[in-house]
Amino acid sequence: MTEQENFPQFSRGFTRAFMVLLLATGLCLALLAFMDRGTGFELSIFLNNDWLWVAIPLQLTGLGLFVLAWYLLLNHGSQVSVVWSEAAAHIGITLVGKYLPGKVWGLLGRSYLLTRKGVTTQDAAELLLADQFLTFYSGLLIGAIALVLVIDYPAGFLLLLVGIVSIPAVLNSYARIMGWLLQIGHRLFTKLKEKTSVYSPPENFHSLGLPFLVYLTHWLVISSVLCVLFLPTISADVLENSLLVIAAIPLGMLAGFLALWAPGGIGVREAVITGILAINLDLEIAASIAITYRLICIANDLLMGVAALLYYRRGLPEKSGP
Repeated sequence: MTEQENFPQFSRGFTRAFMVLLLATGLCLALLAFMDRGTGFELSIFLNNDWLWVAIPLQLTGLGLFVLAWYLLLNHGSQVSVVWSEAAAHIGITLVGKYLPGKVWGLLGRSYLLTRKGVTTQDAAELLLADQFLTFYSGLLIGAIALVLVIDYPAGFLLLLVGIVSIPAVLNSYARIMGWLLQIGHRLFTKLKEKTSVYSPPENFHSLGLPFLVYLTHWLVISSVLCVLFLPTISADVLENSLLVIAAIPLGMLAGFLALWAPGGIGVREAVITGILAINLDLEIAASIAITYRLICIANDLLMGVAALLYYRRGLPEKSGP
């Protein structure tokens, strides 16, 4: 099948995903409107927030950092060279693909696009593993530190120091850590045919440090967006509530990713975010923050999906290399 014939099929898949996203948007808006009736959540306070327009460029910055981490990983952590717009298109494929029917399809789409550029399947898999490792490590680190700071400040501060000091050692041990994890996966899933006892990423994968720092900043920025949007509501105890938001967003996102049965982590992400925020906030407020964050993510997915379609509107790239 030629690239011109293949692209309409590619576009139809995106169209189905967009329909799911639009339905999810309507459901989230309906839930927010419902919660504005007879609960502790007042939609008018949220909409009349003077900081509302500050949150928009802040969110765009967070989305840009997400793309930047992948761009740096490709251009400095491998032999692949891509322009910024192509890196953004890869992210768009991943974000929209997770709804058809789950996040695995989004990762497979990104892997497929890498192989079209001549990257071997093994190298593409290693790049995606590195990307997921950085995502989870940075998110867990930020989320755990913020949550422990809320529960016990001295313990949280100690965890912060240990976390900072251990970052270089963890990144330098990346290959050994992945080899160990893949060995466990091989033992748990005996049907895997590939040998996973040895994991050897490209030689210059020592440059994981910069993408990792970008991911850390990304988590902090997108969490700050929710703090800004709900500032009038959380201002009674702004420090503790902000720490809860910083903990809830990455931990909720990662929990949703692990829920392979839930397209886009729907339901799982919101439950985790609401549960963490409910430690110090009314249940209605916690749930409204979770639903608002889902709306923000849907807007991100639509924006990046459109970017991907525009980038590949002339067809998928010709396959090159071996």
